[in-house]
Amino acid sequence: MPEDIHVNAVAFQEGENWVAQGIEYDIVAHAPDMPSLADAFTRAVIENMLITQHLGRVALDGIKPAPARFHEMFKNAKWEMRATKHHAGAEVALRFAA
Repeated sequence: MPEDIHVNAVAFQEGENWVAQGIEYDIVAHAPDMPSLADAFTRAVIENMLITQHLGRVALDGIKPAPARFHEMFKNAKWEMRATKHHAGAEVALRFAA
């Protein structure tokens, strides 16, 4: 595994589900509730790391940043709860938008 990778995401509710949208990398995960969201997003990041490595590239290489509107949502998030998970060299932090 490469050196540790830190990924920020903004989390928000869409209908009855929760969505985590990566900021530095355009990676998305969905979950039925907030407690499951951090794990779902962490899995999505790790899967993307493994896929890019399998293709012979550095982990997450070639995955573009999220669209600007998600950067704004992250910057302006009203609820500053952070859920951090560590696994396989990835640290994932979620900031919840209200």
